[in-house]
Amino acid sequence: MLPLINGGYPRDFLFPFLRSHVPHLERLGIPLVHRHYKVQDLKDAILEGCPKLQHIAGNNFRHGYEGGKSMLFDVVRYCVPSGLRSIRASFQEFSVQDVRRRNLLKTLLEYHATTLEQFELLDHEGVSSIHLNPVLAKCRKLREFRINPFERGLPNSRRAAITYQDEASGVWVCHDIKVLYLRLDPIVTVLAADTIQDTVDQEGKETYAQIGRLVKLEELGLGCTVNGPDMKDLTLKIGRLAELAGLKELRQFCILTNLWASMGQAEVEFMASHWPKIEKISLHMDEEMVGFDLDVFSKPHWRWLKEKRPHIVLTIISL
Repeated sequence: MLPLINGGYPRDFLFPFLRSHVPHLERLGIPLVHRHYKVQDLKDAILEGCPKLQHIAGNNFRHGYEGGKSMLFDVVRYCVPSGLRSIRASFQEFSVQDVRRRNLLKTLLEYHATTLEQFELLDHEGVSSIHLNPVLAKCRKLREFRINPFERGLPNSRRAAITYQDEASGVWVCHDIKVLYLRLDPIVTVLAADTIQDTVDQEGKETYAQIGRLVKLEELGLGCTVNGPDMKDLTLKIGRLAELAGLKELRQFCILTNLWASMGQAEVEFMASHWPKIEKISLHMDEEMVGFDLDVFSKPHWRWLKEKRPHIVLTIISL
């Protein structure tokens, strides 16, 4: 990772450096370039000097760097010879209105869907589900997919999430994935009031069924939007926990308040029965969700689970 320099790197230094001194470079933290640069110069620098570049990380550049621009988008376009295997990026460097944010994901999939193994999105306010879901639906070699489901945004802000409706439009093909962190959202189109719940239930079932088919998962983190799934989303009687019965390799399970608050004896017995390798369960407490006891592990069902599986680590995290 190149160190952050206030104002960005001069292109006259950076591009010759990339072209001449790092022929075996596989990982690069994408820096800010002072003022504008010729895309052809960057292309030449990558193709000539960094033919093995496979892992990139985009720094979290805030607005205020006069005249600077990130190379992230252009680097994604020109790492074609090696094929990107991982990207860890902040999308906050693009304004909400900037079409390039959308094109960055489109370009990533266009050129690197067959090689991408790790995808992590940082500072993801405003990134649309319709552009995130194709990563899961097109990248067969994906091993990790992370959009922080527990990150708190500013009041009334929208964090990136996989919506039930968008998810249902494409079958996930990343069956070897081992780490999955998702924020879920049951957004539906305008429907008659008496059909909305049926639509949410059906699309939600399909969403959880997709997760349940990822049978090699070892780590799963689930959260939901403020107006997200109801409290019973991960119960057995009227929820969708049963869809996750096939996750026999699951070792860590992390969930937000909305998803664990209504769990009881049936749910913890399900975990003990169906997840033989489970080692850690983390309950994330959203401070905006009032009325929940922080001493949740004193509840009889959680005490039962701890007695049944003494090795399990139970943690509660206040956000």
